[in-house]
Formats: sequence, C-alpha cells, structure tokens
Amino acid sequence: MHLGHAWVASFNHAVAKGSGGRFVLIVDDMMYYLPQLQIQSWPLMVGVERYVEDLTWLGLAPDEVVYSTRNAEAHAEAAERLCIARPGRLTKGWQGTCVPDVKGVGASAQYDPWLVLVRVVDDYLAGVNAFYRGDDLREEMYLYDDTCRRLGYRPCGQEYLPVVRREGVAKKESKSAGAVSIRDLRAAGYEPWQLLGTLREAHRRAAKAGLRDVVIPEGVLQKEPLRWLEHSTYSTDEELDNADLAGRPWQDDVIEYHRRMRDQERRAHHQHCSARRR
Repeated sequence: MHLGHAWVASFNHAVAKGSGGRFVLIVDDMMYYLPQLQIQSWPLMVGVERYVEDLTWLGLAPDEVVYSTRNAEAHAEAAERLCIARPGRLTKGWQGTCVPDVKGVGASAQYDPWLVLVRVVDDYLAGVNAFYRGDDLREEMYLYDDTCRRLGYRPCGQEYLPVVRREGVAKKESKSAGAVSIRDLRAAGYEPWQLLGTLREAHRRAAKAGLRDVVIPEGVLQKEPLRWLEHSTYSTDEELDNADLAGRPWQDDVIEYHRRMRDQERRAHHQHCSARRR
C-alpha cells in the first residue's frame, strides 16, 4: 500500500462513514492469480492482511473484506448474458470470441471487458453504490456504466481524484516504480495524521497553484529524515468549503469528514509539539 492508495481510501472511507454506509475492501485476487503476480508478490492472504493492517493504522479500517474469486459463478452468468468471453490467460494480444477488440478503450488489461464486468458484479454483490478512484482510471468509467446498464444494475456514483506524485516526477506513485510504502513510513516513525494531513495539504497547495495532481514536495514523506507538511489541513472552514472538493457528489459527507480530520490533526500536532518540547 502506498500514498496513492491511502489518498483514495480516505475519500471512500469518508463517504461510507459520513452517509452511514459500509467501507468495503474488494480484493482483486483474480488479477493476483496471473502467474507473473504470484511470482513477484506477497502470498495473497499475507498481502491482504498487511493491506488491512495499514488501513486500520491510518484510521480507515474496512467494515468488510470481499474476495473477487468467490463470485466466480456470478461472473460467469453475467458474462454469458452479455456474450463476453473469459480469457484463458490474460496475455497481450488476447481477443474475446464474443466481443470485438477494444484497443480504443484503453491500452492495458484493466479495460478488458471481462475484467470490467468482474468489477461491476463484485460491486453489485457487495452493495457498493458509490466510490472514488484515481483519475488515471477515468477511461474505464464509460465501459463500467455501460456494463451496469446492460446487466440491469443501477450504475454506481463515480468520482475521480487527482493522482498523487512526487515533486519533479511525472508519473504517479506506483508500487512498480518503487514508491515508498505506508509500511515503510510507519516503520520510519510517522504518525497517521502526518501522512493523511500532508496529502490533504499537498492537494490544497497544488489546486491553489493550478496543478492537476496532488504533488508531494521534495523530501516530504520519505523514510528519512522525517518531514511532513506542518499545516497539514485546510486552515479555515471557508477555505475548505471552496476547495476542489466542492461541487462533487457526496461533498457534504466528505467536507464534514475533512473538518473532523482537521480538528483531530490539530490536537495530534499540538500533543506532538508539546511532547517534543518536554
């Protein structure tokens, strides 16, 4: 789990808790079982346990964990209804036997009709009706909505957040690119409020500067030395109300969540400074 995951999870958690709903973690273990991922990743259950531990440490504990492969029968039934062929192996160049090639939809396997169908069915069975995702996945929105409607499901509310990247780095935080993990930052001595607060402050500063992404300043949230954004919150209610969050669906839930987090961070920061002075 890296900072980009934490950023998106904080918004989904805010919507769930602010609306009286559940925060559900859906494990995409179908993708995990691709041979390449099995070789280079943690054992599945260890990886899930670590992910849940990191979310809980951040104060974003999921109410339920769902494994995608346990919905295999429902996936197959939905695929038969829509005549979407399941690939024997998800390799480059695979083309469905029922649907045409979808090169125009996206450049990677994440936009494959079968994989989108799997996500739609998993969300429906888990009772998910709204979610935030990173802006890099926006291209999937239309295929997702179309699949929902063709299956007779009401499409989920979808919102897309600016991606998190480091100052001077063009690409977003990514495990494959060696991003510092939440586990690494925990071990280095950071507190949850320092991570989530810095992400919110970086978002505020980037939006104010007209930047599209959430840009973490150079040297901040690295393993050493410990550095975070001290003013790690929206400083006033007016500034929060006028932030980039305004105008989004569920904005009242999210803004109220950010107000609560701001107050918690102020208390934690005060305690941290008092302890340091002693």
